Order: sequence, then C-alpha cells, then structure tokens
Amino acid sequence: PISREPEGRGPAFVTAQVDTPTPVVGQAMIYTLDFYHTPGVSLSRQAQYPNTTGFLTEDQAPERTFTRVVDGRTYTVNEVRIAMYPSAEGHFEIGAARLYCKVPVHLGDDDFDSILTTTTEKELEAAAIPVDVRPLPEGRPADFTGGVGRFTVSARLDDASSARVGQALNLELTVRGEGGMRSEEHTSELQSRGL
Repeated sequence: PISREPEGRGPAFVTAQVDTPTPVVGQAMIYTLDFYHTPGVSLSRQAQYPNTTGFLTEDQAPERTFTRVVDGRTYTVNEVRIAMYPSAEGHFEIGAARLYCKVPVHLGDDDFDSILTTTTEKELEAAAIPVDVRPLPEGRPADFTGGVGRFTVSARLDDASSARVGQALNLELTVRGEGGMRSEEHTSELQSRGL
C-alpha cells in the first residue's frame, strides 16, 4: 500500500493509504484514513476529507477504534474506510485530508506546574496520494456491466415440483466475491432483463 505520513511523531498524527495504487477502471480501491492520538487529544472540528474527483465513493463499515503502539508510544486510532471506484483511466490524485484537534500543552517546568495545562489547536494533514488507473483489459464480453473482481453466483428456487401453471415462484440470486460491483448498477441491469 501507498502511505503518506508526516515527519516525526507527536501526541497526534494522521495517515492515509490505499490498498491498490494501480486499479483498473471500476475496481474497488479502499482508502483508509487513520487518526492517531494520545490521551487528552480530541477532534476540534469536522474533518476535511480528500477531494475524490474521478472516483465514485462509498463509505465502508462504521468508524473503527483500536489501539496501536508506534515507536514505543501507545495511541488510540480512529479509522475511516472509504471504497473508491475509478470512473476513467489515467493519472488521478486523491487529495490531502485534514483533521483539526485540540492538544494539551503543559504550562510549567517543574512537577507542580506540570499539572497546569491548556490546549492548542493543531492541523494534521495526510498528504495526497497518486493513483494510476489502468484501462479494462481487452476481450471483455459484449454484455459486460462493469463488475471488476472475482465473483460467484448461486441461485435457489422455491419448490417447483408443487407449482401450478401461472403460480409465482421465488428465485433467490446471490452474488459473492471480492472486487468492485456497485449494487445499484447491477440491480437496474437485472430489472431491465425482467428479473
């Protein structure tokens, strides 16, 4: 994965990465933004998520929180994951993300004064990430609808042995796999085919 991180580690920092820096058109690519912070640090205003021109985006599971040790220091990590689907081939850039947080600052030099603190606002930036989107390979079927990945399809039909002419049956289709297949695109395709 490509990762852009600031120099040095303080009480708070942010990282961004993508799992696939060279996807093909329509292939799902997961962008992960991690906010690392120590006790006493809190977000002070709404994050500025990156510019994603050239990509369709879809939030993934809710934000995840966990702890991680970096350079011997324990951080709480708030993680946001966004699925991105490139809409055209070429060179793109996922813009920089910015977070704003309040960081405690100790006011004194000795043990007694160290309990006196105030906060200061810091702007944290995860740098832009370049992405080179490749074209779809040649030789795809004429009815190709854009699903990029590895998929399996299974079907289950209600007990047809006791069905009568004109009686409705339920057909359940299940698509499983890994890759990019936006459900609304394929639902409309199935509906256009009478399913």
